Amino acid sequence: MPLCSAGLQLTTIRQGIKHLTIGERDAYGWIFDLVSSDAGRRRAALERHRVTLEASHEAQHWINRVWAKAGTPVPREAHLAAEMDQARAAKRDADALTFFAPINIWSVDWLIDATKHARYAPYAVLFLEWETMYPLEWREAGTWSWSPWGTKEFILARFIRGGVPANSQQSITDLVAAALAREYRCKDWMYAPLARAVDGACLRHRLSGLLDADDLLTRRRAAFVLQILEQPGLTVRRRTWQRWLAAQNASR
Repeated sequence: MPLCSAGLQLTTIRQGIKHLTIGERDAYGWIFDLVSSDAGRRRAALERHRVTLEASHEAQHWINRVWAKAGTPVPREAHLAAEMDQARAAKRDADALTFFAPINIWSVDWLIDATKHARYAPYAVLFLEWETMYPLEWREAGTWSWSPWGTKEFILARFIRGGVPANSQQSITDLVAAALAREYRCKDWMYAPLARAVDGACLRHRLSGLLDADDLLTRRRAAFVLQILEQPGLTVRRRTWQRWLAAQNASR
C-alpha cells in the first residue's frame, strides 16, 4: 500500500513556508490560519484578510480621486503628481499584505523560475484547500475582492499547465480526491486534468478506493479520472466528462 494521506493534510503545504525570508513569514504566515481547526484563529485570519483588502480598496479609491482631479493617470501638476505617487505607493504597500500577494508573485514567475514556483505554490494550493474545508467562509471572503471562482479557475489552470512542485504534490492529491467525492462545485471539473500533474501510486490508490464508494457518482468520477490518466494525449474539457458518462450509460 502506498504511503499517502487519507485526508487533507497541511504538512506538505506548510513546508513551503520554510523557504521564505523572515519578512515574508511575518507577512504571510497568518494566511494558514484561514484553514485552522481553531475557530478563533480562523476568525482572526478572516478579519486580517478583510482589513488588508479594505486597505487596498481605499488606496485604489485614492488613486481614482487623484485621477479624476487631474483628468489623467499621469498628472502634470507637481502637487497632483506627488499625490498620485503617494497613492500608488499606498496601493502597492497594501496589496503586498493581502492573501493574494504571494499568489500574484507565483502567477507572474511560475513558468520561468522554478524556485519561485515551489516557494509560492503553497499559497495557491491553500486557496483551494480553504474552499474545500470552509466553503462558506471562502465564498463570503472572496466577495471582498473579486470572484473566488475566477481565482480558483486561474489557479487550477496554472497548475495544469505548469505542473505541481514537490512540496505541494500531496496536498493536490488530497484536493483531487476530495473534489471527486463531494457535490459538484464551480470549476471542479478542472481537477480531472489536474490529476495528471500528481499521477502516481498515491493518487491511484486513492482513486481505486473511491471505486468502492457507496455513492455511484463518486465511483464513476474515479473511473473517469483513472481513464484520463491512461490516456495522456486526451484533451480534457468541461464536456469530456459528460460525453464519457453518456457513453458509459449507453453501453449498459
